[in-house]
Amino acid sequence: MKTKKFMLGILMLIMILFALGCGQDTDSDQQSAGEQPEATEKVMQLSFATAGTGGTFYPLGGGMAKVINDHYPQFNVSAEATGGSVENVRLFDSRSADIAFISADTAFEAYKGIGADFTKPANILALMTTYNQPTHIISLKGSGITSIEDLKGKRVAVGSPGSGTEHKTKLILEALGMSYEDIDEKFLSFNEAVTAFQDKQIDAAIMGVGAPAAAVMDLGSSLDFDLINMTDDEINTVIAKYPYFQKAVMQKGTYEEIDYDVSTIGAAILICVRADMDEATAYALTEAMLKYTDEIKAAHALGAEINVDNALPTVIPLHPGAEKYYQDNNITD
Repeated sequence: MKTKKFMLGILMLIMILFALGCGQDTDSDQQSAGEQPEATEKVMQLSFATAGTGGTFYPLGGGMAKVINDHYPQFNVSAEATGGSVENVRLFDSRSADIAFISADTAFEAYKGIGADFTKPANILALMTTYNQPTHIISLKGSGITSIEDLKGKRVAVGSPGSGTEHKTKLILEALGMSYEDIDEKFLSFNEAVTAFQDKQIDAAIMGVGAPAAAVMDLGSSLDFDLINMTDDEINTVIAKYPYFQKAVMQKGTYEEIDYDVSTIGAAILICVRADMDEATAYALTEAMLKYTDEIKAAHALGAEINVDNALPTVIPLHPGAEKYYQDNNITD
């Protein structure tokens, strides 16, 4: 009897130990399953600030975001419609954007903390230069507006508040001895300006946008328009005062309605990031944009201008991550 009780006790002890062992294995399995997501690299959410939907930045930024997401699973980049360059800088400062298209004039003044729009240096560094963005100065055929001088006293769309166009317009007028005092300025986005032309609410519009631009083509589908040529003296005067500008020429045929070359002020477009972005992320973004150029070109025609030949120099300092990428790949200006 004692032997049977002893054996029964041993058997029960074995069963208890076995049960404990299974429980530990189960806990271990559950712990491993719970830890699995932590072992997986977290996806970094990045906001790409562009501009209005009627311009070039938004569709180009959307195409670039897709290319980055396709090849770099550690990122989830989303292109966001914004007011444009000046607003994009402010989004950097509020940490509401991570990447942005910013025109050279805006980037320079933001980095320095100078000009009418910036009172202190902004949280901004460059990844690369892309294309030369022409300034469209638009009037309707038969309006009699054929020069910048003719804009005096006219209703002129100067871009939406906080846009690169509005910033650029003020600088161009100032360099030529004019200001908003000389015109009836209307703060309108590109799409709003097209509607205002159609409703006879404006006489002219200024648009800093890559050509061909959707909004300008939309205008041409309903109204006959002209693009005003700036004289060489006007262009040189503006560049002498603001050397980050450059001459731009829109070739005839850029728009179906325009059968002549158009000389105007251009501004290099930079891809910028927040200065506090980590080096590895800035490196990877620079790599993505310059490695998959064919795919970016397929997304938008101006993607062809995003390449190693145009990337350097930049009017503001490079982010250390971008600088390292160029050094590693022997890319110089």
